[in-house]
Order: sequence, then C-alpha cells, then structure tokens
Amino acid sequence: MSEPIAFLNAFAHALSVMTLYPEGHPSRESAIDATYEQLSDLTSGGQRPSFTFLDDEVIYGREALRDLKGWPWGRRLTAAGISLPVIYITGNDNPAVRTAALASGCIAYLTKPFAAKSLLEPVYKASASMA
Repeated sequence: MSEPIAFLNAFAHALSVMTLYPEGHPSRESAIDATYEQLSDLTSGGQRPSFTFLDDEVIYGREALRDLKGWPWGRRLTAAGISLPVIYITGNDNPAVRTAALASGCIAYLTKPFAAKSLLEPVYKASASMA
C-alpha cells in the first residue's frame, strides 16, 4: 500500500473513531497517533502532502489514486467543502476536456506554453479568497 493511501486510510479511521469516542478515550488517542505516524512517514522526504477530493477521485499531488476511486471519505470531504482550487495545465488542448474541466469548477485552464501571468493571476486570486 502506498504511503498516501496508508495515510488516508488511517485518517478516515481516525475521523470515524473521533465521532464515536470522547476526547481522551484510548481508542481515539490510538487512532490519532496512528494517523500522525502515517503523516510522518508521508512527509519524511521533506515534501508537503497535497490531496484534492473531486467527486469520486482522490488526487495526490498530480496523480489520481486509482485505488481510492469511489472512496466514501473522499465523497464526504467533498460534500463538506474540503477542497483546494484546481488549475488544469495541459499540452494537448481538447475542447471536450476544457469544457469538462471548467464545468468541474477549476479556477483556470491553461494550455502550454502559457505566460507566467496566466498562472499567477488565478493563484493570487485563490490565495486571497482563502485568506
């Protein structure tokens, strides 16, 4: 099992346990500790984990985690509004993909090559709205 998947499984377990047991309960503390250990493993290489939840897809960095397609917690996190702005960058512009990307709520759709300003403007706009 990959480190991102192991972390998300531990995270989902901790969320479930936290709804069942009060703060300080040994099961709750154990689940939180296990999640922290998985997060430590995931970040041991110095990278900051980046997850995006889009409908039935879970994306880690730029890669879809196919093993988690249809993951129930992914749908719950999406429904709770936990998501990050998405910018599509492609070297193969396709009208159908562009339409689907914009319909999915992405904040920008860029075709390579593009001007740096084209990338920076939506990043600045998104970061301002998150502050």
